Amino acid sequence: NRHLIMRLSNLTKCLFVGSVLIASAATASPPQTPDERELERLSMEWMTAIERKDRKSLESFLADDYILQMPGDTELQYVHRAEWLENAIKMDWSNFRYENVVVDVHGDHATVSSKLFFKLSPNPLTFDSGVVDTWERRGGKWQVTNRYLGESQLKQRISFAFGILTGAFVVAAAYLIARLSAWARRRAA
Repeated sequence: NRHLIMRLSNLTKCLFVGSVLIASAATASPPQTPDERELERLSMEWMTAIERKDRKSLESFLADDYILQMPGDTELQYVHRAEWLENAIKMDWSNFRYENVVVDVHGDHATVSSKLFFKLSPNPLTFDSGVVDTWERRGGKWQVTNRYLGESQLKQRISFAFGILTGAFVVAAAYLIARLSAWARRRAA
């Protein structure tokens, strides 16, 4: 009886380990294609060129018709290539980091979506934004044609903190007014 229990226990352990291995294999990402690896590498090199203020490299990454936009922007709000390059060179960007990079290639067109983290001096805070970059292979070379930039969660966190501080100020002011009013009534009596 004891021998049977040990065998069942070992069988249960084997089944558990096997199911974990099967589950992890099922959720594992397929290996990247050469184009996917190249686009992930180019995305990071693009951000490194911004940190170095390497105008020549930046110009080679950007297609002539490059546009930066936020979802919902009108055409008048788009940031075109020349303006983007000037901003990239004159501002102090650093500490770029991508998370959750997803590269999707369809022939000579691709999207690279991710969460991008960065610093912008003199601000000591780290900004973040969801980004979707569209790339096209032109003349055998990948170039960025669009960057769709989402709102930074930092902005939302600052707004939330400001709201809490404003609420605390209003409560404190109401408390002070009530105390002063009570003090004035006692003094008048």
